[in-house]
Amino acid sequence: MPEEIKQELLHKNSVTLSQPNRQLFPELPLHVDHYHELCPLESSAQKSATFGYPTTVYKAINSKNGFLYSLRRIHGFRFPSGKCLGLIDAWKQLQHCNLVSLREVFTTKAFGDNSLIFAYDYFPAAESLMTRHFERNNQANGYADPFNTGDPSVPRPYSHQKNALLRHHANMLPEQLLWTYIIQLSSAIRTIHTAGLSVRSLDPTKILVISRTRPQIRLNCCGIYDIVTFDPTNNPVTINQFHQVSHKLLGFLCSECHYFYSLKTCWRWES
Repeated sequence: MPEEIKQELLHKNSVTLSQPNRQLFPELPLHVDHYHELCPLESSAQKSATFGYPTTVYKAINSKNGFLYSLRRIHGFRFPSGKCLGLIDAWKQLQHCNLVSLREVFTTKAFGDNSLIFAYDYFPAAESLMTRHFERNNQANGYADPFNTGDPSVPRPYSHQKNALLRHHANMLPEQLLWTYIIQLSSAIRTIHTAGLSVRSLDPTKILVISRTRPQIRLNCCGIYDIVTFDPTNNPVTINQFHQVSHKLLGFLCSECHYFYSLKTCWRWES
């Protein structure tokens, strides 16, 4: 076995066996429905720019089968309507190699409020596409760019502009990797559309890279936006999501994470 694969497997195993520090998370319940040994995968709850509600992610063991699952908690949210149960069943039945499968949805008061829980398959040591390809490029070798203010009108010296251009080209993704992402995203979206559903959360923070030795990605958090914005009177979304894939890949080529969020002011990312 190659050493790189061996180290990745050992790292995933250590992450799987990790336990929460009860002193840092004293409010963490011992049980949430039939899940136990909850361990936060995020430092604190933050309002999601995609869903519009504070969310937290935990890994937990299902006492019914002993498997680990990823629980995404929507804080302070009541179950909208029993009419959306058919929509939940449709997502639960959807299986694809580039999709993080939804296993169940339930409400709980174990956290002291009305929380909505989405249980997904758990992939240890997975990271988002945003984290893998963008956030680490903002600061290299402990050096933070003093001119990186986010305001393009701020004057910068010529040397800074030249160095920034060199770093930009150095961070561009290989064409082979881009095509790998294209094929996987397109395949997953085609399967979802065939089932009469829509992604509606196609965002680099909601796409997981599940391995460091092979470029396999999975669409994550599918179905959440459908539930938190459920309206039985609305017609299904018909915006073509393959256009969104092309815009994201153009963002990869530009190697600018703010490109994705500037797009949101031009298109409704609801498909």
